Amino acid sequence: MLVKKIAETTSKEVALYQVLSSGLDIPESTFILKCPALEEILFNRNLVSGDLQKAALCSSKAFFEMFADKIQKYPSGQRVELVNLTGSLYYYLSGAHMKVFENPLFQNFVGIRRFPVKGYFDDNGRQVFETDICYTSFESEGKICFLGDTIATGISVADSLRMYLPWAQGHGLEELVIFSICGSKIGAERIHKICKEYQIPVTMVFGLGILGLGEDGTALTWNGHDKPITIDEYYTKANQTYSHGECAIGDWGLRNRNPFMYLLERKKEKLGI
Repeated sequence: MLVKKIAETTSKEVALYQVLSSGLDIPESTFILKCPALEEILFNRNLVSGDLQKAALCSSKAFFEMFADKIQKYPSGQRVELVNLTGSLYYYLSGAHMKVFENPLFQNFVGIRRFPVKGYFDDNGRQVFETDICYTSFESEGKICFLGDTIATGISVADSLRMYLPWAQGHGLEELVIFSICGSKIGAERIHKICKEYQIPVTMVFGLGILGLGEDGTALTWNGHDKPITIDEYYTKANQTYSHGECAIGDWGLRNRNPFMYLLERKKEKLGI
């Protein structure tokens, strides 16, 4: 068994599963979060605009509620967020924290862009990516840091952490918690490697499962060659919803910033154009 349920709400709509014996180089504190809002996002690729924002906020709220006991060990003034511009913006972590704990998160920022390296592929034939960081703002000191981001290759989060952690640990950071509405196994391993390098304890929480990474090096897949770690009901639902290798979330940034363009791209994708 790869996952074990460790907590759920009275209604059983929201539940938390710990990932066990995955064979991956990921921390023991790796979890899968189940909630209706995440199901809306990951099983309806046409969900955009206000409905998408509401679902993302509800997902982050469920994340904080499930980890409330852990979080409340730290005073509210010692809880901060690392915002990777622009993907993290659409997780609404500070607003969700405000709803659960009645305080916002103090924020630090990294302006980071991922881009493909033309003509370079990994040992499995996947496209290789690099990042460019054009902006940082580190002013909010804290003992626990939250980061919300969609993790495909994991390179954006990994390089962001390389930039942030030396400063943050020098200003009292003790623990890192990462929430990914949709994330991959490869990305999880890459991020864990960075956390081990900096000797920072990390908790990773993934929406509905830890997915595979497509042959293009960026698509997050339920039913590609790289099988996900999830619960049985989502294996079934994924096969009913997505074709082989189809991305589960699409371009997260475009989906939030320009839903009209995103839906046009989605239509082309479905038509194979």
